[in-house]
Amino acid sequence: MLIKNLSSSGGKAPEKIAIPTGNGHIFVAVNDIIRFEAEGSYTYIFLTNKEKITVSRTLKEFEGFVDEDEFVRIHHSHLINIKHVKHYIKGSGGYVIMDDGSKAEVSVRKKEEFLRKMHIH
Repeated sequence: MLIKNLSSSGGKAPEKIAIPTGNGHIFVAVNDIIRFEAEGSYTYIFLTNKEKITVSRTLKEFEGFVDEDEFVRIHHSHLINIKHVKHYIKGSGGYVIMDDGSKAEVSVRKKEEFLRKMHIH
């Protein structure tokens, strides 16, 4: 397994995930992840401490290791932690501004699912 979640008990959301690097793994608390951004076969992971981790894995691989109640895929290139959404700006799909000030576009196709998870009706 390339990316491993470190769950303490079956069915419980992981508290940390192991992110593979060139020389080992970085263990990251899931709550510290603001968002994932895909670019080709690379994924950038943005953390609350302003750190940016680059991994040669697809966004889809990470999607399977985070809690779907806490993370939502809002775009082909963006998987965000809903706990770190600061603003949602309406539009065709709109976009979000995260706690770190970064912006991520919400695709028209993913807008309804995003609004449902954010409890916006």
